[in-house]
Amino acid sequence: MKMVIRGYTDRSGNAANNEVLSYRRAKAVIDHLVNQHGIARSSLILQYRGEENAIVPLDKSYINRRVEFLTAEAGASDDAAPAGANDGRGGF
Repeated sequence: MKMVIRGYTDRSGNAANNEVLSYRRAKAVIDHLVNQHGIARSSLILQYRGEENAIVPLDKSYINRRVEFLTAEAGASDDAAPAGANDGRGGF
């Protein structure tokens, strides 16, 4: 079984930065599961979504800042890292 680890963000900030934050949220969870719990990285699929996937309509709601765990569908794969995701800056 494979799991999708999908990061999200709220609508504060610009869209490009929000994509990076969503990616880093999902990556931080995957890194934790792999490094602290010994889960095989090959069993985890990193995905992220931008501000268009809010679950509440408030622009700056912390509820929109989340990571979801989903059962992977056949053919699911990692999303490519957005520009700036691996520049060494923190934040998620």
